[in-house]
Amino acid sequence: MQFKELISPDKLVSVVQAKAEELLAAITTIDKRLRKSIEGRLRMARRKKLVHYFHVKSSADIVGDYIPQSDVATIKALAQKDYDKCALKELQRELFVIDKFLKEYQPERLNAVYSNLAPERQHFVQPVHLPDEEYAEQWLAVKYSGKGMAADAPLLETSRGERVRSKSEVIIADTLDRLKIPYRYEFPHQLKVRRNSRGRGVAAAIDPAGAALRNPQVNPSDDIRMQSRQPENFCRQGDGSRNLQGSPSENFCRQDNSRKHDSSRRTVTFHPDFTCLNLRTRREFIWEHFGRMDDSEYIAETLGKFETYIANGIFPGETLIFTMENQERPLNPATVEALARKYLL
Repeated sequence: MQFKELISPDKLVSVVQAKAEELLAAITTIDKRLRKSIEGRLRMARRKKLVHYFHVKSSADIVGDYIPQSDVATIKALAQKDYDKCALKELQRELFVIDKFLKEYQPERLNAVYSNLAPERQHFVQPVHLPDEEYAEQWLAVKYSGKGMAADAPLLETSRGERVRSKSEVIIADTLDRLKIPYRYEFPHQLKVRRNSRGRGVAAAIDPAGAALRNPQVNPSDDIRMQSRQPENFCRQGDGSRNLQGSPSENFCRQDNSRKHDSSRRTVTFHPDFTCLNLRTRREFIWEHFGRMDDSEYIAETLGKFETYIANGIFPGETLIFTMENQERPLNPATVEALARKYLL
């Protein structure tokens, strides 16, 4: 089933709750400050070009005691107190409105409308928003062809029973699985790469196994293949750029063929180590692990791969996660989990 959600996952509750916490903290701070403030209020009177300050200590005292211009501390304390009293009322009003909103706003009820339908009825219904479990199920159900394994490759399997290429990839895959983060191993992505000065395509990158893409001659059996179609998971924005987004089907985005052909670039298929889905935001991330960072040639190729990703609108910290290691500093599982929690939960 090809599916496109009509509304994005709810982010309003978390944002509003965070705002409520800020307001409560500010109210607490100002309330403590007012309790310690000096008695009275500040009155100002302008005479010609000069401003005179007075300390009004009671409601019966209309004029107040004159404050010398040199007594800046008293003037400042009274001015701050007057401001704090007004600000406190507004902060309390905002918190009241937010608390009332949070009681009334219940986005989970929309999901319940679909979840409470009989399975036989759900089959014929396209909801405006899928429950996370069903979205993940459809996303994982996408069929694709990954990269093949060499006959002499070591037998390394994840907790999901998948065969991967290194012990570090086992760590990453098992961490994602343990945190219930949906992922695809070596899922193909079509990216634009530059052609060399002789007019033949050269990908400034490396494949996940670490082999350099030095040969400009591309044939259908290569790991990185020349393709004419647009990327499956790249949505074209209004400015013509592409944004990597999650979708439960391969044909999630309508392709725009109006862009003129760029003869200086060509489309090739990349197989990143992992394509991960943040279910909360419905956003896809590419996760690359660079395992030979003590090899100068490998480092140069890795830099080329970063350039290719950035040229395609895939930026570190936005839709690209990367880990690396060398012989002296192996991959730290704690780092993997920290990155997964930061970007994918």
